[in-house]
Amino acid sequence: MQTRRLFVLSACTPIALAVAAAGCGGKKQDYSVSGQMKALTDEDPDIRSTAATVLGRYGNEAAEAVPGLTALLKDKDKHVRRSAAYALARFGRDASNAIPALKVALKDEDPKVREAAAYAIKAIQTPQSKQKSLKKDNRKDNKRGGK
Repeated sequence: MQTRRLFVLSACTPIALAVAAAGCGGKKQDYSVSGQMKALTDEDPDIRSTAATVLGRYGNEAAEAVPGLTALLKDKDKHVRRSAAYALARFGRDASNAIPALKVALKDEDPKVREAAAYAIKAIQTPQSKQKSLKKDNRKDNKRGGK
């Protein structure tokens, strides 16, 4: 069930994702990049996971979030770790500093986190001209029910 929610959220705009995050626990959300960066440290894993997804949707506009997203690769919640890895993938080369942490995530106990880390490394190391095909492949994988 969690995966399907993440897939639906991945198709939304950053603002729509932030609005969805506001529904988690009834907390008022700051829709700005800085507000979502603060949400990365929220006690609720759903908020952290959604904030990572939102920041990934902002892409290079939120490049200052890369260190915070990289830190989430060590989160205790596997969904948060997976969301952080996929978010880092959307920054492309701007997330190159995250590659060492992503390589550690390749050994994560959860296979979906390992898959997300591998995808992120490939996306970060792939020239911009090939990014569209990677995103298309990721959407297909998510539709297959990656739990």
